[in-house]
Amino acid sequence: MSLNLNVNVRVSVSAHFLRKTRAVELLRGRFDFNAPRLRLNGITTAKSTDAKNKVLYNVVFDELPDTTFVLYGTSLKHEGPIVRQETIVNHSNTATTVSNTNTQKEDGNLEDAEPSDEDEEEEGITVCDEVWDTREVYVDARLVSGNDYRSMKSKFNLQNKATASPAEYFLYFLPMDHIREVVVPNINTHAHSVNNRWIILTFLEYLTWVAILMNMTVVIS
Repeated sequence: MSLNLNVNVRVSVSAHFLRKTRAVELLRGRFDFNAPRLRLNGITTAKSTDAKNKVLYNVVFDELPDTTFVLYGTSLKHEGPIVRQETIVNHSNTATTVSNTNTQKEDGNLEDAEPSDEDEEEEGITVCDEVWDTREVYVDARLVSGNDYRSMKSKFNLQNKATASPAEYFLYFLPMDHIREVVVPNINTHAHSVNNRWIILTFLEYLTWVAILMNMTVVIS
């Protein structure tokens, strides 16, 4: 086999290997599983093989410490040994924290647990090179429908144009779906990666921030 991961080592998994698992449901609102280069980190807790003699690992992710996922070894990437924190009390009653790494030695030929060509075909996943990522592409439909602002046939479809408020006019020209489905989830993903105490930002909170920002920066002379 091309992989020899030990148990109790740090690994990461690309999000597209988790799209058919409970991770998507459990982490809904915290991570956008369509975001490029999204990886979840965790620890291997057990090793086994399936009926086809393929290597399986039990993995516990940092974000879901109470849930164990069984994943093929070819979907895992080795990230290093576990770093444990130990507290030692010396004679002066001063607590000292010492970092210890896992003493297990890895195979010198250890390869990143990226999927092999054979496993890619079985899982039905497109194999990409290092430059291209497999992900969804978002396109503003107004630019490809023939009814965009550059077209002579473009239409202004705001309902109740005569009675609409300035806020309704402003929101009409914002890409609301893009903000709701892409911008806000990616803000939460990045913020939570640097601060695990981050409180999830909602769509309405984001729009409130936009309103406050406009009131603070727009000067009426």
